[in-house]
Amino acid sequence: MVYGYTAELAEAQDIAQEAFCRAWQRWHYVSGYDNPAAWVRRVATNLAHSRWKRARRAAAHLMRQRAHETPPVDPEHVAVVAALRKLPLPQQKALVLHHILDLPVDEVAEHLDAPVNTVKSWLHRGRSALASELRLDIREEITNPPVEAVVDKARRKRAMRRAGWAAVIIIVLVGAVAAAGLTQPKPQPAPITPTPTVSPSPSVSPSPTRAMPAAMTVKFTVTGSCPGIQRLTFLNGRTMVGTMRISLHAPRWIDVTGDGRDDLLVDTACHNDTLMGFPGRHAVLETQPDGTLREIGQLPGSLISMRAGVLHVDDASNSGWAPGRTALMTWNGNAFVRSGSGGYPPIKTLDLTDISSRLSCHNLVVPSTLRLTFDSNHHMLEGGRNWGIGELTQWITLRGNEYYLMDVICQPEGDDKPALSRHPLLLTWTGTGWRPVATVPVRNGSRYASAEIDGDRLTLFGIAAGDKAEFDWNGKDFIAR
Repeated sequence: MVYGYTAELAEAQDIAQEAFCRAWQRWHYVSGYDNPAAWVRRVATNLAHSRWKRARRAAAHLMRQRAHETPPVDPEHVAVVAALRKLPLPQQKALVLHHILDLPVDEVAEHLDAPVNTVKSWLHRGRSALASELRLDIREEITNPPVEAVVDKARRKRAMRRAGWAAVIIIVLVGAVAAAGLTQPKPQPAPITPTPTVSPSPSVSPSPTRAMPAAMTVKFTVTGSCPGIQRLTFLNGRTMVGTMRISLHAPRWIDVTGDGRDDLLVDTACHNDTLMGFPGRHAVLETQPDGTLREIGQLPGSLISMRAGVLHVDDASNSGWAPGRTALMTWNGNAFVRSGSGGYPPIKTLDLTDISSRLSCHNLVVPSTLRLTFDSNHHMLEGGRNWGIGELTQWITLRGNEYYLMDVICQPEGDDKPALSRHPLLLTWTGTGWRPVATVPVRNGSRYASAEIDGDRLTLFGIAAGDKAEFDWNGKDFIAR
C-alpha cells in the first residue's frame, strides 16, 4: 500500500516499519480497536504524506542546484507513476487500497471515511483517467502480451499479496501475545516537576505555531458546556447561534493522539447579547477527509506542554478548582483520561512586594510589603482592601518558558463598592513558591477572560464583543501596542 503512494521501495519499507513501531508502543490501547490493522494503515498513510511534503521541498531545493547525472529509469514505471500522481488524492488512495492492497470496496470506504458509492465513483473515475493517460503516453511503445503471461503474472502478484498479509498478521499476533503476557501493570508516567530555580521552567514540547483556517466547519460531539452538541461554521474564529456569540481562541496544532496527524486544540468562549458569560470548553479537534473538523475529546484546561504522549494541562476543572494547579492527561484511543498531577501546586499564597508599586486599589494606597494568603474562595481582606482572583487565569508559554497569567483584583471594603482595580500578573514557580515576573498594563475598567500568545505578542480578549488588547513581550516587561 505504502509503495503505491511513494513509488520507492526503501522509503515504503521505512514508513511501514515506523507505523508498526508506533502500533507496538501504543499496543495497550490499539489492541482494543475493532481493526488494529486499519489503524496501522492510517498511520502509514499519514507518514507517507508527511514524507512526500518533505521530499517535495527537498526536490525544489535540488532544482536550484547543479544537475547530476542519474541512471535511466524504466519508462513504463515513469508513465504509471506520473499518471497516478495526476489523479486527485481521493482517487489515488482508493486505487492503491483496492488494486494494490487488494482491499474490498467496503473496507476502502471505511479506511477513507467515505460512503461506499463515493469510493466506487473514485475508482471508476481513477481507472478511466489512468487508462486515458497511459494510452496517450505509451500505447505506441507497448504491445499486448500473451494471455498466458498476463494470467501467470496476476497469479504471482496475488501470491505476493497473500504472503505480505500473512507477515502483517503474524506481527500483530506476536504483539498481542507479548502484550497479554505482561503481568505487571503499566507504570503511570512520572509527574512533570519544574526545575527548582528562579528562572521559569522550560516547556518540554511546545506545540507548533499555526493559525486556524479563516473559515472552517466544526462538529462538536461532547455534551456539557457551551456550545453543546452541534455543527457550526466559524469565520475568523467566530459565529452566532441566535443571540449566543461563540468564539475560538488559543489555537495550537499538535499530534496528541499519536496517529501521525496534527490535531487542533482550541478554547471556546460563549456570551449572549447581555454579555453574560457561559462556561466554555477546551476542545480537541481532528481534521476529517472532507476538510471539516470533528471534536474527539475535551481537556480540563489549556495545554501547557507534551512529553512522550503525556499532556501537561491546566487543571481548570470545576470540581475543587485552584489557580495554578495542573494535571497529566493521556489518550486511550477513545477519550482523554487523567494519569496524575502535573507537579505545580495551586496558588494559595503570593508575595507581591517586588511589584507592589505597580498595583492599585481604587483610592487606597497599596503597602510596599504585600503578601496575600487566599481563603477557599480565593479572597483576602487586608487593611480595608479586599483582594481576589478574577476571570483571567491561564497558562501561557513565552520563549519556551511556562508562566501562569492570573488577574489579581482589589477593591475597598464596604457595601458601596467602586469599580474593581484589575492587575493581570505573569507568575512563575521557583520550586519553593510562586513569584511575580511582570504585570500587564491594562486600561482601568478593562475586564479580560482569556489570552492568546503568538510569538512575543500577548492578546487579551474581553467580555464585550470586539474588546481586546495587544502587548509585546521584551523578555522582562509587557509593552502595550
